[in-house]
Amino acid sequence: MLRQFLVLINIYLVLTFALTSCNFKKKYYYKEDSKEEKLIEEYSDSAAYMKAFQNFEISKKVHNDMKKSLGNTYLDRPTSFELLNDKHEYITYKIVFANKDSLETACTNSINELPNSIEASVTKIREEKKRCRC
Repeated sequence: MLRQFLVLINIYLVLTFALTSCNFKKKYYYKEDSKEEKLIEEYSDSAAYMKAFQNFEISKKVHNDMKKSLGNTYLDRPTSFELLNDKHEYITYKIVFANKDSLETACTNSINELPNSIEASVTKIREEKKRCRC
C-alpha cells in the first residue's frame, strides 16, 4: 500500500513538472545591427522570432518617420537583426514555421500603417512656439 502511494506521488510530481514546465517563457536576445542585446521572453522560437521582427520593423518605422519629420536623423537606418537563444547561439534564420512570410508581411504593414507620431509631436511643438511668441 505504501509502495503504491509512493508511486502515485512520483507520477503526480512528474506530471506536475511536465505540465508546468511548458508554461515557462524562454529567454532570447535581440540584436539590431550588431548593437546591444535586448532580452525577449517568449514561449517558443517562432514567437521570439516574430517579436524580434516586430522590434526591427518598429525601428525602421521610427527612423523613417524621424527622417520625414525632421529632414535628417542622427540614427543609422536599421539594416538587420539577430535573434539568439539563451545560450547566445545565432538562430535567426534557423527558425521555420508555417505562414512565416505572410506573418512578416502583415506585421510590416500594420506597423507602417501607424501614424507618424514624430510629425505630430513636431507640429505640436511648432504650434506652441508660435503661441508663445504672441
